[in-house]
Amino acid sequence: RGLRGDLEGGASPVRELTLIQDRRPPALTVNFPEGAVRRPEIDLTGHTDPGAKVYVGDEPARVDDSGHFSCRLRLKRGVNIVVVEAEDDTGNVAYRSRIINASY
Repeated sequence: RGLRGDLEGGASPVRELTLIQDRRPPALTVNFPEGAVRRPEIDLTGHTDPGAKVYVGDEPARVDDSGHFSCRLRLKRGVNIVVVEAEDDTGNVAYRSRIINASY
């Protein structure tokens, strides 16, 4: 029933609602470089579930319709902690991280 001030409307038709709880994080594979990196920039690529958003640090990565993503990542000399995050449309999050040593 709806209320407007002191007036009460007629009963609404009965409806059914099904709630499905999704707690499964999206798949996330990241192709981190092996060993030390000898250049200031790398292309970081990987795969997630189609429709998921991917962030490398705080920067969004380009994700295509099949879930493949890529991001150009600028590295500082020395130790770089790289965190990749994938978030699906229900808010579930998957993380992958790696320490990348850059000596250029």
